[in-house]
Amino acid sequence: MSNFELIGLPNQAALSTSTVAAATEAPGFPVENLQGDEPSVRWRSTSNEPRASVIGWRAGDRDATTIEADRLALVGTNLHPGAALVRVITTSERYRAANPAVAFMRTPATTASFAASDNLSGSVGDVDEGFTPDGAWVGPTSEGLEWSVRVTFSAVGTCVAGAYRQQFWVYARADGSTAQYRATLAAELWEAGAKVADLGVKPVLSSTGSWLVWAWDAVLLAGGGADAEVRLVATPTDTGSAWVAVEVGSVVFLFETANDVDDVVEVRSDSGWLLVAPAAASGFGAPASEDDLAGVTVVVPIAEKSGGGVDGVHSVYVLIADDHAPVDTGDSEELPREPPGYVEAGVLVLGRAWSPARGIPAQGEFLRVVDPSRVQRTPGGQTFGVRLRPYREVTLQLGALTAAEARGLIDRFLLRHGARRPVLVRLLPDDADWAPLGAVWAELVEAAAFGGAAARGRLRGSLTLREKL
Repeated sequence: MSNFELIGLPNQAALSTSTVAAATEAPGFPVENLQGDEPSVRWRSTSNEPRASVIGWRAGDRDATTIEADRLALVGTNLHPGAALVRVITTSERYRAANPAVAFMRTPATTASFAASDNLSGSVGDVDEGFTPDGAWVGPTSEGLEWSVRVTFSAVGTCVAGAYRQQFWVYARADGSTAQYRATLAAELWEAGAKVADLGVKPVLSSTGSWLVWAWDAVLLAGGGADAEVRLVATPTDTGSAWVAVEVGSVVFLFETANDVDDVVEVRSDSGWLLVAPAAASGFGAPASEDDLAGVTVVVPIAEKSGGGVDGVHSVYVLIADDHAPVDTGDSEELPREPPGYVEAGVLVLGRAWSPARGIPAQGEFLRVVDPSRVQRTPGGQTFGVRLRPYREVTLQLGALTAAEARGLIDRFLLRHGARRPVLVRLLPDDADWAPLGAVWAELVEAAAFGGAAARGRLRGSLTLREKL
């Protein structure tokens, strides 16, 4: 079984015949940046609200233009592993909707009433503005108190079963909450006045307001969704000098019905909502703020056409949701004071994945980290120098491949793809624990001389690819 794959030979999303559009984008961060090669030049949505985080891609200018693709990747995102959701919907001809965000996003239910509450100051009218909070907040009747509220909804259709396909979105703030002194908000799924499931606890780290999302599966419900409710439990924190309370500005129930996708013309495949793979526990806690959280690469397999078949893709719509709330943070770690309220990405990669028939053997390790920092020593023994950012290199030994595979790579890189056009190298694609480290957006920097055949008729030589920073 192969232990790596290459995506983007070529990158279909970067071709001159491609066009890309976004539902909403922040000034100075146009969505066209996704079609370049530089991961440091990013697209950014205006917020992490789901209708603002939609990317639409189209191949060519004619309905008959299609491509073959089985992988989509977003390089250099700020998505938190374990707290971000990505969904990919592909169509086999141009979709004619003016706004793909409206066509593909689930429907907001109407906030109806507070069924029950405890230590709550405020009314349902303060949290019923949907995704445009008006500045009204609900919170505790007095500082230091835990408060709770159970919210009911109306006009909910029959929900469709599937992981993460129903979501509760809550706009919350807690002035003074930090990674060390965390005020938290918990969500519970209720149905017709009875508790169904705990959806989890999230730290509230924004002093001005940030969206948090709890996603769940409709199979948890006995009914079709009409009686679904959410109960929020806000727990304050004592910093030693003051109590920090959680306040909520809006509560939204986004529900997906069985015909939401079926009504779209010419749907080829729908990945459903996929959770961004979390990193394996390393024992070092959450990343510190200086580590720059905007560096994750997300790879989403594109499913085959419903009912079988592999006809070409013409349009791709990428939906992204991220609550920007890590599941947990170590008390000794520091996170940015204001969690980002937007989603961003550096490069959009779309195309076929290629991998060799067999994996590179253990004696042929091919991933290394290079630190170009320069260190010098003074006559007195002090060290000084310039600290530079480390980068990764991948070396593909042609002798580990079959002769046909080696010649195919040489043809791609040296004759057609070129040395300055990057490709996504994904190491151990079946191992989720390697996902944050094993996806390298790299370009060819060295091609060793290719000589006579090695054992079993295989070529000698190697290709070295270096990460683009």
